[in-house]
Amino acid sequence: LANPTDVGMQVLRVAARRLSTGGIELGIQRLVGGQWEALRQPIRPVLTGLSRSAWRFTSSLQLPTLPAHVFGDLRRGVSITTRDSEFDLEVDGRVYRSRCGVLELGILTEHILVDTATEGCHGSAPLLTICPTSDCDVQQNAAYAWESRQVGASLDQIEVTRSEAQTVVNAIFSDFFPRSRAPTVSFSSEQSHGHAGGSEIVLGTSVRNLGAVVHELAHSLVDRANVRDVGHGGAFTAMLLYLWERYFPIADVEAARDDADRHGIEVASRSPIQTRFSEARRTIGELFCDGWQDPTRQQMCDSASGAMSQQLDAEVSGMYTGWGGDEQLRWYTFADPENGELTSLLDLASLERLADEPVARLVVACWQGEDLSVAIRWLHTSRVSGSVSYRSDDGDWSRARWQVRQGTEGAVHRVPDGSSFAELLNWRASDKTVLQVWDSLGGNVRFATFQLAGLFATPVQPNLVQCSPEEAGLDAQSPIVDWGNYGDDFWWGVDDDEVPLETYVVMDTTISQTGSEARLSIKCEDEELEVNVYWDVDHDLDQTILYRLNEGDVQTEEWISGWGTWADTEYKWTGREDAADLVAKLAWAAQSDGTFTVQSQAQDKPSESYTATFDLDGLFETPVQPNLARCGR
Repeated sequence: LANPTDVGMQVLRVAARRLSTGGIELGIQRLVGGQWEALRQPIRPVLTGLSRSAWRFTSSLQLPTLPAHVFGDLRRGVSITTRDSEFDLEVDGRVYRSRCGVLELGILTEHILVDTATEGCHGSAPLLTICPTSDCDVQQNAAYAWESRQVGASLDQIEVTRSEAQTVVNAIFSDFFPRSRAPTVSFSSEQSHGHAGGSEIVLGTSVRNLGAVVHELAHSLVDRANVRDVGHGGAFTAMLLYLWERYFPIADVEAARDDADRHGIEVASRSPIQTRFSEARRTIGELFCDGWQDPTRQQMCDSASGAMSQQLDAEVSGMYTGWGGDEQLRWYTFADPENGELTSLLDLASLERLADEPVARLVVACWQGEDLSVAIRWLHTSRVSGSVSYRSDDGDWSRARWQVRQGTEGAVHRVPDGSSFAELLNWRASDKTVLQVWDSLGGNVRFATFQLAGLFATPVQPNLVQCSPEEAGLDAQSPIVDWGNYGDDFWWGVDDDEVPLETYVVMDTTISQTGSEARLSIKCEDEELEVNVYWDVDHDLDQTILYRLNEGDVQTEEWISGWGTWADTEYKWTGREDAADLVAKLAWAAQSDGTFTVQSQAQDKPSESYTATFDLDGLFETPVQPNLARCGR
């Protein structure tokens, strides 16, 4: 009901004229207040190739279909009335009220989309969807509005070219389906919205932005995964959240989940399809790092690459001086009165409190000319242990030895490599994650939770970025050349004939229910980490691999398969390249003497499968571990 006429009917007339080219141009006018409005024409208003035996049509033109004052039934169980110059729409006993006295109804074959004016009454916003049956896309407009609230100020602000959109689609799609062709992206000048299927993504005139690309890609991935979804149902919303969380950290995923729950929007418990590959992260970061002059693109560049981003309105080369914050997060920079060197601090209080004080504070500090420091200050104890357990959200707990300082004013745990830990916190903070830390000494347990949101978006951020530009001295260390073994089934080595050096650790085990051998190899080759499993079996192996860490969930991935020789023995081989994320998970599992169980299936005999379980104890404690830790950095 855009531009209501305040009458119970509308008067229209069709305008036509013949062109010199022989075609006929058509338009339409509406009578409002005794005056004919300006002529309206569709995108393709000209008829050509006229004949007596067939109708010819222009493209469609949208006009208001209902007057402002109306009452009655739109569909069974749906009524509409006016009150105080505004509209009340009742659906299944729930009343929706328009803003600014304007409703727009878009009637599709199976449902009605209802839009209303924005708060400022200058545009339209999705309100709800009216469905005649329970299996139609009842969440369509609610999902549109929900998504706009989450990424309207971030992803939707990043305009993209068709080439950029295709690059994003290719990269992410390849992480999920590495051997399938990605959907083709095209721009349409004849529609304003977008749509997607399994092999095509079309972006209209008003949705050529990064948010729309990700939205339509989520549809394509759900379709390609053969998951039944009505369109914008729980599978789609879960898929969209997964893409935001994995590839676009400037989207507030935690807030999006809360908002969906608050508005009754269905979100599946997990994404319908997931991946362990992460090559697209680097591609996306590189793509948007080229747009440095655009602040939103720069934010996307920093977030996608996991770097500690600059405050957008701060000078990159400048140094902030001053202080600010609130009870939870404080920041300040002060100068040494003797030499003028600056010290910058972030000071974040724990959520837990004791005697109206936080039990601990997370402190990120930069003393000019020194490395970045990250520490936990425990305010209500003078003694702590040397080992700390920590995790992000509800992930696995990690245990590490941190430096300790103790005294009457409290005890401090200091992270040995503050720069690396700060980069980890920054990546997590962009997704509004919490950091949990606990310590136990003499039967006394200390526990602290830190809400990381906004931690690296303060005015002192440029100071922290310029602190310790080198990565904790790792690049200054020379590679280690070493060979050795523990028994006959675990050894390591370095091939110093390769440039750069090739480093490997290898472990053997027995394939279940056979007398045959399986061999696990973790290798750094050409500055990239690989995980390979060699199988002493007769059959060629399928590329689909199942694995799990400890007794966790079984993961399914597509690896490379083939065959190779080791000494005089020929093996069937399965392997995963670009395996840094998998190696990191293996290293964490190894801290608790964990296991890595792998299952492969015979390619020509589906009923034949092979399972091997490797004991990870000591796998990441060899003399060549520093080489692996620096691989690709």
